[in-house]
Amino acid sequence: MMVEVGLNLGQNFELMLLALVVLMAVLIVSRMGVVVINQFERGIVEMWGAYQKMIDPGLHFIIPVAQNVMRINMREQVIDVPPQEIIT
Repeated sequence: MMVEVGLNLGQNFELMLLALVVLMAVLIVSRMGVVVINQFERGIVEMWGAYQKMIDPGLHFIIPVAQNVMRINMREQVIDVPPQEIIT
């Protein structure tokens, strides 16, 4: 009887460990699929390196391995232009 109980506990531990690893993998992949675009940004979604669509600010879901999001900063940038003489 004791040997069977020990095997059951070992099998349960292995099963729980496997379930924990699978759960962690699912959480990591699902987190990779969530994209937040800020108000001052726009996003370009590429699927396998080719343009697919443009996304506006907000919460978006993508396919983690197949799709990639490039963020475009839409804020105005001030640059210092040196004074020039008249161009004719």
